[in-house]
Amino acid sequence: AWMADLFAPVRDGRLEMRFAPVLIHNDLAPYHILMAPEVTPPHIAGVIDFGVAGVGDPAADFATLISTYGEAFVQRMAPWYPGLDALLDRARLRAGYLELEWVLKGLASNDPAWYTVHIGRARDMQVTKLDTSQ
Repeated sequence: AWMADLFAPVRDGRLEMRFAPVLIHNDLAPYHILMAPEVTPPHIAGVIDFGVAGVGDPAADFATLISTYGEAFVQRMAPWYPGLDALLDRARLRAGYLELEWVLKGLASNDPAWYTVHIGRARDMQVTKLDTSQ
């Protein structure tokens, strides 16, 4: 039921999945973001591990950020990322199935660490524009 609900907007055509491909990191997890804590206020010093970077859906990077830091954090980027609002529904969907994707990778690799690395992460995803039940 959870997966049916998650993918319902795609199946019934409410969620537009087309996008203009851009260069993405594709694994923008916290352990790939270097911080400069000695600076006040702390800021990002760099991003590492571009091993799976390539051309793709920008919603993929925002999905990882939503999953890790929450949607309120991602929405603070809107002034510097024109068009963010247009891709948030896709990012929410991707954030929703990110845990499933990791579990499937774990099953395929027979590596138990993959099973639980992202399961149960707290997030503050907002209600999508597609959800009319709220």
